[in-house]
Amino acid sequence: MNANAPNFDNNIKEGLLALTSVHGLTFRSIERVVSNIVLLYAASTQNSFRIAPYVIGLSVMKSISPKLYADARKGLIDTDVVMNFMQFDKWENYVEHVSSEWHVNWWKYATVINLPENEDWVEQASSTLFTFNFRDRKYLLPHVASLMDNLQQM
Repeated sequence: MNANAPNFDNNIKEGLLALTSVHGLTFRSIERVVSNIVLLYAASTQNSFRIAPYVIGLSVMKSISPKLYADARKGLIDTDVVMNFMQFDKWENYVEHVSSEWHVNWWKYATVINLPENEDWVEQASSTLFTFNFRDRKYLLPHVASLMDNLQQM
């Protein structure tokens, strides 16, 4: 994902608004999550894999569900658990034109064991992985989580 792309800010803003609203986060909690997101993008380069759905989801998980975040960091998170946490089906209640499908597909890509073949979203995600030199999608969440965790050591 290119942080300079025109839709970048909207992807972050809409996804963050929807997820924090679904979970009823307080202003202070949202402030912590946003700070983590801003720091992550500021401290990493465009060559770093830091796609919005994972950055948003993991930031909120880290803030309100440390156990779930720890599972994601280890690459041991289950698709159903993620879908339950993210509550994508409720996003449109909070953000009128949010494209939760893009977020859903990225989370499925990282967590579904047997991906459907010949679907456009799978091929697009796979091509993105190739760009970032990932050999296996099971390392996506641990990679983004390690970027976040390294911020704590700065």
